[in-house]
Amino acid sequence: MKRTISILGDSYSTFSGYNNKKYDVWYPNEEQGVISVEETWWKKLCDDECLNLLENNSYSGSTICNTGYDGVDSSFSSYVTRITKEMSEKSQESDIFLIFGGTNDFWSGAPIGEIKYNDLSEFDLKQFAPAFCYLMEFATNKYKKSAIYVIENDILPDYITSIMDEVCNHFGVKVIKLENIDKINGHPTKVGMAEISKQIADKI
Repeated sequence: MKRTISILGDSYSTFSGYNNKKYDVWYPNEEQGVISVEETWWKKLCDDECLNLLENNSYSGSTICNTGYDGVDSSFSSYVTRITKEMSEKSQESDIFLIFGGTNDFWSGAPIGEIKYNDLSEFDLKQFAPAFCYLMEFATNKYKKSAIYVIENDILPDYITSIMDEVCNHFGVKVIKLENIDKINGHPTKVGMAEISKQIADKI
């Protein structure tokens, strides 16, 4: 029987027709040369590792926290909203749960805040660090059947990854750190997609 997998992600994990219809997508995209779903990192991973995809909940431009680009409220697309309100219950049955984000929190200049595990307010969820704590707590509580992995983009600065590493360690979540991914305009090319797939496969 195939192992099952679900994904919570951003533009890197989108492809038209494979995500919620109301979500913004980045792929297919001729600039990066990714024009077929078979060229995405997640489809390649599923095909190469004989995985059955239960859900790909990915939204282009989405931040983990509830603050987006230009400081606007992004609670409609944030990871903390989607994991709590929009991911299906069937995804909680996944053998593997991949969370691939943080890039837009960095690019948008979202408030960072401090690591905080308890008594989180709406204000806290507008900041990256406490929102990531919330995300990990919810994931580990709801996805008890899943091996949870956080994927860190190789362009993220230390002040982002150090928070992710500390919080993941606190919750016992494994981290996959990507390295030297080929990109154009900040997004994986066809080659980069294959590199992401292989680096994830080597860890799971």
